Amino acid sequence: MRRTSKTAAKAGARVVADEGNAVAERERFLSAMCESTADGLIATDRNRIVTFLNPAAQTLTGWREEEALGRDLIHIFNITDEEKGNSTESLAMKALREGTVVSMSGGMTLIAKDGTAHRILGDIVPVINDKGEIAGVVLAFRSIADDQWVAEELKRSEERYRLLFDNYGDPISIYSIDGSLLMVNSVGAKSLGGKSGDLVDKSIYHLHPEQALG
Repeated sequence: MRRTSKTAAKAGARVVADEGNAVAERERFLSAMCESTADGLIATDRNRIVTFLNPAAQTLTGWREEEALGRDLIHIFNITDEEKGNSTESLAMKALREGTVVSMSGGMTLIAKDGTAHRILGDIVPVINDKGEIAGVVLAFRSIADDQWVAEELKRSEERYRLLFDNYGDPISIYSIDGSLLMVNSVGAKSLGGKSGDLVDKSIYHLHPEQALG
């Protein structure tokens, strides 16, 4: 009985050690990933107090981690929003209050500690603990050149248009001058008896024989 107890104790100790090693390994992996990514990462607690800055964030903000830790996020991450007038405070508080991801897009500019301006894109993501409570936020962002910004915004605009177009409740079909089908939404494809991908490039006279008769 005593030998069994000792064996169980050793096994239990090994399980605890293995679990501890696994946690440490995950932490090292996450740390290496955060340190090496080209995106800026800033973490705060629920009171917006900065708890972490990776090297990319330090470069973009101009703040060294040891300077930033313990400070309010609004002093470290100073943004201007040319389009909507949002501030760091309003965006971070929205993520903390609503527990939803807040997008940083459009005409947002990060003003570094030395006054250097960086046009940025990114997100503010709420951190939820194991109790389901909002424990803080993580900001993930990157600097983009003007041409990159235009490309990103164009892509976002196209995605929004495609989503609205495809989910519109009435049939929509767009034809070229020569009568070839360029685009059709889901409802339109259904009314034509096919799928969007199969119908594109077909002639209006093939899809609507009555037009040829007219």
